[in-house]
Amino acid sequence: METATERQDAKRAKTEHQAAEGAEPMAVDDAVQQKDAAPPEQQQQTGPSMRFLMTQYYKKLFPVQQMFKWLCYGNDSSHAAADGSFSSRRELCFTLEGDIFVRYQSYKSWTDLATDLARKVPSKIDIGPVYTHDPRQRAKYAKDFKPVQRELVIDIDMTDYDELRTCGSGGHICSRCWPFIAVAIQVLDTALREDFGFQHILWVYSGRRGVHCWVADEGARLLADDVRASVVGYLSVIRGVEGGMAKLGMGMVKHPALERAERLLRSAWRQHLLPEQCLLDEPQHYNALLQYIPDEELRSSLAAKWAKGGQGIVPGGNRRASAAAAAAGDSVSLSVRRWDELEKAVKEQASRLPSGKAAKALEKSLDDIIFAYSYPRLDVEVTKKMNHLLKAPFCVHPKTGKVCVPIDPEAAWDFDPDDVPTVQQLVQEINEQQQDAGASPQQQQAAGAEGWRGTSLEPYIAAFASSFLSPLAASSKAALNERAQAAAAEQRTQRADVSW
Repeated sequence: METATERQDAKRAKTEHQAAEGAEPMAVDDAVQQKDAAPPEQQQQTGPSMRFLMTQYYKKLFPVQQMFKWLCYGNDSSHAAADGSFSSRRELCFTLEGDIFVRYQSYKSWTDLATDLARKVPSKIDIGPVYTHDPRQRAKYAKDFKPVQRELVIDIDMTDYDELRTCGSGGHICSRCWPFIAVAIQVLDTALREDFGFQHILWVYSGRRGVHCWVADEGARLLADDVRASVVGYLSVIRGVEGGMAKLGMGMVKHPALERAERLLRSAWRQHLLPEQCLLDEPQHYNALLQYIPDEELRSSLAAKWAKGGQGIVPGGNRRASAAAAAAGDSVSLSVRRWDELEKAVKEQASRLPSGKAAKALEKSLDDIIFAYSYPRLDVEVTKKMNHLLKAPFCVHPKTGKVCVPIDPEAAWDFDPDDVPTVQQLVQEINEQQQDAGASPQQQQAAGAEGWRGTSLEPYIAAFASSFLSPLAASSKAALNERAQAAAAEQRTQRADVSW
């Protein structure tokens, strides 16, 4: 049972969080209270209460050992260079029932964390930075208490595409608008690896309408705030939206990184975004896109021609079926055919212009459209600050019940947010397993630590361990070895100086 001291600490933590963030309650990423309702089937869980489901999830399914191992970076080992205080200086923030934030939690071992999760049953866990001292004792250190490292994080939210997508808005996400996210993962993952040399990158579905990226390389974790701001500035092209048009931060000559991105974007634009979103099918959508064409006469001519040509998919059929057929090469969607027509008309008009500068500007408008509609739209504030909280992987989203599972960036196009396991589904799966096996209560308790085995969650945890955690552990061990060797060399030097 929660003590009076714990209740007071929770209340104080909530106030401290709001003051620190300068926001209303729940102003932590991906947990802002939403005005838009979830779909009817997601508004509430049927059957057992959400608290009961979450209690079972934390006791039997949440991969607490793997998560703790990640966040320790080898410092939970007996290695001579391991920092025994590392894990106890990492902040975790719990959101409890009633939207109560309990900030500045820290743990010395995964068993301590597992015990607290089962006792407090948070609806959400946010990960913060590693501080100079144990965050639970922050008052003792005053000005000396500050963040010293934290993963470089990136947040992409589907609501930033609301003025573009035709399938929904707000909390809605589906396979038709997922291509916006898939191409964003492709572009950013490539840039992080090729331009910055980062290797340990984890992409995670947020559980509702977006994705988070965690860059765990030591060089990324130690970046100062101003450098983080520079990194996200480098990765950002869209500087805002004005008058229904994206403000693009690129000139007539593209940076090599943008040329590389353009190749990815063009492929996604024609194969996925145009046929899935039907961006040139209806007047309200193609008129918005045509705003990027600087030639008014050309804009008017195309809009008039398309208005006479009717709406919908050609050849017949619904949008979804036609998009699938276009992807299979069986037919071409109306939007793709109209894009081909637009490209041809722009190039022909550019060839007739007397000014080379005007011709280049007209042709560049085609690139502007592709970048405006398909280049990643980032929540830059999430990346800028080392002490920004972000929802932990393998949390359960409180609105949808979906688990925040990892995404393979190389298979981002195959990911379907509708196929993500829910907490209700997972608890049902482990109950059925135990019934089929006829396990005793003692056996059930013994198997509880890794109850996720054999469930729909297992492939995601296995991928997390093999593709992210294992390579990261090897890198962390190598870094600890280097520190141990450097410390030994320093000691030898000091002994030699004393002898001399």
